[in-house]
Amino acid sequence: MNDGQVLIAGGSNSTRGYPTYLATAELYNPASGTFSYTTRTLKAARAYHTATLLSSGLVLIAGGFDGNVASDYLASAKLYNPTTGTFTLVGSMKIARQLHTATLLKNGQVLIAGATLAPSLVVCWIARSSTILPSRLLP
Repeated sequence: MNDGQVLIAGGSNSTRGYPTYLATAELYNPASGTFSYTTRTLKAARAYHTATLLSSGLVLIAGGFDGNVASDYLASAKLYNPTTGTFTLVGSMKIARQLHTATLLKNGQVLIAGATLAPSLVVCWIARSSTILPSRLLP
């Protein structure tokens, strides 16, 4: 993040071969080599998602998997605010996805592309208006 710390949000933890999906979030300080919990959690478990540092200093967390086979993949997107330590739901993509990419573009938008089940679908998140544009199929 802009202050040099690293946000570690969600993920999975295996115990005896069975994964547990996490809603926790921690900050790693490379200068001191220490970890600390954030003041808030994601509220719901999330793994295989992306986290993109925006020019504003906020972190966009998109998609993933919550560990619930019945609910499948996640379409939701959240913003982490390092000043307040909070996660805020900002919307949902049209297509739920995991194992995708998220690239910050020069214009401030985030291009989200690919996924386990939708490798040729892309979505674009606009930071200025906190909106998610519709998915488009690439040729």
